[in-house]
Amino acid sequence: KSESKSSIIWSFDASDVQDAMRDILKKANESIIIMYPWIRNLDVSILKKFMDTKSRIIIQEASLDDEASVELIKLLLNNNVDIRTMPHIHTVAAVADNNKGLIISTDPIYDSFEVGVIYNDRKSVKEIEKLFEKAWSLSERISLGG
Repeated sequence: KSESKSSIIWSFDASDVQDAMRDILKKANESIIIMYPWIRNLDVSILKKFMDTKSRIIIQEASLDDEASVELIKLLLNNNVDIRTMPHIHTVAAVADNNKGLIISTDPIYDSFEVGVIYNDRKSVKEIEKLFEKAWSLSERISLGG
């Protein structure tokens, strides 16, 4: 399988899509940018990878109403991970080390994955980075009282 090709992930089993995302993000050595609705649903290995790399995350602001999510957010913020919020996130978009990207559509009602694409070409990864930067400029800084 050529590394320059893009590949499509389409599965009714959310774990297939989660596994593909985890595989990409765990290989990051320098940086990760990601839009992801619910921080509490991220695998521990990915959360650790955020702390080991220069990472920026945009999450859904409703995560701030969830006690478990708030504890994860505090942990990440205390480990120099930049986190912002947006009112709604219906797409997962991520780039690892500026060279591998992915976009996954999600079903916000059932909190499940639908279809995703992994991108290995520079042009597509650059487009995901532009999407993320636009979202970052529109997102809100997190203010946790106390």
